[in-house]
Order: sequence, then C-alpha cells, then structure tokens
Amino acid sequence: MKLPIRLVAVLLLWALVVPLAPATTSLSFLQDGYWIDMEIGHAESATVASIRVHVPGDSNGVHLPGNTFAVEVLDIDQRQLVLHYAGDLPALGPFVLTVEGDKARLDIDGRTVASTFRWLCSDVASSPG
Repeated sequence: MKLPIRLVAVLLLWALVVPLAPATTSLSFLQDGYWIDMEIGHAESATVASIRVHVPGDSNGVHLPGNTFAVEVLDIDQRQLVLHYAGDLPALGPFVLTVEGDKARLDIDGRTVASTFRWLCSDVASSPG
C-alpha cells in the first residue's frame, strides 16, 4: 500500500513543479548569409536567454554572452524586438536588430539587411494540437 501512496505523492509534486518550469522557444532572423538565432526563456516574463550570430561565410557562428547585448524591447504579444550588440567580441562587429511584426531590419557592417522574422514562440502557441 505504501508504493501507491508514494507514487501519488510523486505525481502530485511533479504536477506542481512542471507548470512552474520556464519554457524556452526560438526566434530567428535569416537573410543574405546573416543568421541570428535567439533562445527565449519564459519565467515571469519573456527574456533573451542566448544568442548565436552567423555572418556570411561563418558556419560556426558566435555565441553572445548575456553581458554583451542589450534588449531594449521584447514584447512577444505585440511582436516587437529591439536588440543592441556593441561589438564587444573581436569575432563580430556591432549590430542592431529591430523587429516589428514579421518584418526585421539588421543594421550591421555599415549596411541594412531587411528580412522577415520568425516568431516561433507565438506560432507554436497558436498552432492546433
């Protein structure tokens, strides 16, 4: 009889903890050889957890530590993002990524690259099943 009680206790504890665990989703920009992939954490509010940036000809990409970029705006519901990177790492120059809806603009290396933007977190949340 003790085994079922322990099993029920474990299942109840799991049911309480799982909804509190932060979820992660991915946002991405891809155009003209530039690829920015962001992992978004959802604890109390959405936050950029990690960023990997590929420039044309770079197959490995550069991981940006959290202290090297600043998120001016991140609103998942309104689909807005403004992200600044000051160029603190020698492998990657400064850039600004601005997103409004599904339109994105990357200002990098003295040029502006326009593209669509992929909001996977919203797409997954709104997809059936």
